[in-house]
Amino acid sequence: MRVEVFTFCWNEMSILPWAVDYWRKYASHVTVYDNGSTDGSLQYLQAQGDWVTVIHFETGGQINDTLLRDMKNNVWKQARNRADLVVVCDMDEMLCGRDVVQSLATMLRVGGTVSCPQWYDLVSDEVPVFNGQSLHKIRPLAVSIQEYPKAIVFDPNAIDEINYEYGAHRCHPVGKVRWFGGGLFTLHTNHNLSFEHKLERYRVMKSRLSDINKELGHGIHYSFSDKTLLAEWKEKRKMAVNFGAIVGD
Repeated sequence: MRVEVFTFCWNEMSILPWAVDYWRKYASHVTVYDNGSTDGSLQYLQAQGDWVTVIHFETGGQINDTLLRDMKNNVWKQARNRADLVVVCDMDEMLCGRDVVQSLATMLRVGGTVSCPQWYDLVSDEVPVFNGQSLHKIRPLAVSIQEYPKAIVFDPNAIDEINYEYGAHRCHPVGKVRWFGGGLFTLHTNHNLSFEHKLERYRVMKSRLSDINKELGHGIHYSFSDKTLLAEWKEKRKMAVNFGAIVGD
């Protein structure tokens, strides 16, 4: 079984070691589209060897969700007749499961062609340091966010078009569409390594919003007040469950 990952990066060193750790559990190859990282992300990815391919894409230092949507709808097509499954995701969306390889194999065996894993948002009060363990082991708390999951796993040979909408929270796949949901999870870090980390990341992302994003209202959450974000943080902290126990190894 060959599984290829297509993902996107801009200054992600705070989570990259864990992303690579999760990829190694199931991915045959990873293609990372880098938007001009300056924090060491590029060098870290290049140090992974031929297993990871890094491709630069330019947005003039801005967030352009229109370009990202179009890329997510097309970059995976190069894996046709080469991969059995593709994972198309943002860097902070980490596919996992109690036995993720077995779940992916089962998806193929039963004829599943698109999967929308069960989604959980990380909750972490202190920025973790990578120590070789999976993120869900050292930061096991997370909140179920099934109201806006993403279909990030699909068969590139069965799906003609995935048709992601902006943000990729919805898609309208065309082709041989058969949904599969068994045993797959996505841990969404969502900048939640700590509340202070989230505030800083949001300030930076707000400063990078393109005019087209502002016109369309995409990325508006980066402009939320500290008070609003703190209230949301406290609510999620109360709702958190032991995601680590759900996923296991």
